[in-house]
Amino acid sequence: MKRVFRFPIYPWLPLGAGFLGLLLRIWLFATGLDEKNLLSVTHPAHILVLVLTVAVVVLLFCFPPSPGYVVRKNPPASGAGLLGQFLAGAGILIASFAELFTSRDMTMTITSILGILAALSLLSLCWKQTQRNKARTFEMVAITVYLMAHLISQYRQWSAEPQLQNYLFQVLGSVFLMVACYHRARLELLGGKLRWYVFFNQGALLLCVYCLNTRLWAFYLAMGLWTWFDFITIIQSARLRPAPKPREETP
Repeated sequence: MKRVFRFPIYPWLPLGAGFLGLLLRIWLFATGLDEKNLLSVTHPAHILVLVLTVAVVVLLFCFPPSPGYVVRKNPPASGAGLLGQFLAGAGILIASFAELFTSRDMTMTITSILGILAALSLLSLCWKQTQRNKARTFEMVAITVYLMAHLISQYRQWSAEPQLQNYLFQVLGSVFLMVACYHRARLELLGGKLRWYVFFNQGALLLCVYCLNTRLWAFYLAMGLWTWFDFITIIQSARLRPAPKPREETP
């Protein structure tokens, strides 16, 4: 990690801050409800988790990976990456089948079908990453589209909540996951620099840990494990960009 990052805060800062924020959120939901069953906006846990989140996001933005390191397209597989993809695929598959057979909402049904496709795509990636030069465009697009549909379908339910505090971090977590997956797809298909992939991946890891006390804890657990293990894979495959060859002077 130290060779890619000038300050080795990844992934331990987002992980540690995520579990601290999770404890604060458990405290908030346990003691922060008023007589109307609404969360108090002046509760110390609410203020502390907001300050913690802003501080970590600022640190992630201010300490990016070294610009000299890049990832070539179709990065090689690693044991951690394959494990993360398998766990994420299994988690999405279980959650999608459960929603498919219990939900009567058309949007949720479509999202569940996309989730099954995304889960199969993650499992397909596990195989393709062990092969050389296998195209992975369809799989990465399918996962990104699913995360977008998941955000839309879940927001229809979250928006019925009386307070933004109830679902703020779930919305942010889903947004960061979606954008992180987009930048992961870009690295997969084109290669390139790491800055924005690392920022959104580690932000998503932070927010996924926050959301482990919510109704969708299994989804965020699976996606948090994927972001963590996938980050390790990408960083291990990062290499210094070769210096440009000097031009030969013609006489």
